[in-house]
Amino acid sequence: HYSSLSPYMYTSSLHDAFPIYWSRLGRRNHSMEPVPQRSLSDALDDDTIGAFLSQCGVPTLHALNSVSQGWRQRVRTALRARVRESDNSLTIDGLSWTELDWLLRALQRDGVRVEQLRCEQATISFAPLLAAPRVGLDDLRGCVGGGVSDATRRRLLGAAALCVVRWGAALARMELATAHDDDDDDDDDEPWDAAFAHALGAAAVASASLAELNMDGFALPIRQLKGTEPVAALDLSAKRLRVASAVVIAKCIEVNSVLTDLNLSGNRLCGLYYEYNQQQGTYDTTGITVISEALHVNSVLTSLNRQQNALCGIQYGKGTYDAAGITAIADALRVNGVLTSLK
Repeated sequence: HYSSLSPYMYTSSLHDAFPIYWSRLGRRNHSMEPVPQRSLSDALDDDTIGAFLSQCGVPTLHALNSVSQGWRQRVRTALRARVRESDNSLTIDGLSWTELDWLLRALQRDGVRVEQLRCEQATISFAPLLAAPRVGLDDLRGCVGGGVSDATRRRLLGAAALCVVRWGAALARMELATAHDDDDDDDDDEPWDAAFAHALGAAAVASASLAELNMDGFALPIRQLKGTEPVAALDLSAKRLRVASAVVIAKCIEVNSVLTDLNLSGNRLCGLYYEYNQQQGTYDTTGITVISEALHVNSVLTSLNRQQNALCGIQYGKGTYDAAGITAIADALRVNGVLTSLK
């Protein structure tokens, strides 16, 4: 099954990536040669594919050609098998947002189109939305079929949104804010988590058509954030942006080569805000940490304002002190050589 790989190339890598396929023999001539135990196609899952690419030191299926066209073909065949050809549907049970994002990217690169998702006993069929210029939560909800729990419904909605952003060539605006996100009581609805936002942010960066993405009440100007519609300064202050928006912003500014001034003050980037004379929300440094990590690679941003975001867990004298948010910013400053103004 492994004729396309030299038995002496990537021996340790293949053993580490596929422990169930190899066994160690006695040290004949002090060698540790791999012995194939079964076909790769017998039990190839996303974790195994990802581990193999990582161990071979390549980021994509296309790059796997440089290692072995035979292995790449086996991986492609396994990925295609995940999509049912009769209705272009994909089963997403058990996949994390990171795993699903990896799988969708791989399928998209390989020219495979996904139009329906299955999870537990429910489905979401969104083929008509792939040609729509604007897609919102209500549009996605109308595509769900079958008995479904609230958690599964939300998972299907998020996964379908990922697919629409990746395959929707006409999509200009995506609205994922709940109805309550525009009200003062918007903490009643669970916000989108950071892992989902990370996957959606990556899809937004890759999209040629998406102009606006609303995660939690304000439509982020995606083209301006990633630099395809160049602006020198962006003022996103006091927009009630939460952790999910912070993650999307971070993914975009990683690739922006023109934006020099970004104002994010007066938001909820750490999940906390002050309302009704009380601190609301839950302290979460994921968003500000991802923004800080983006500063590791962004080489043009010179001014960043992130005041009044409860970076240390305290706002207006209330809350519990936590240095995690400030530490993330400090770590970024150690490697960023262009930022001259930080508020």
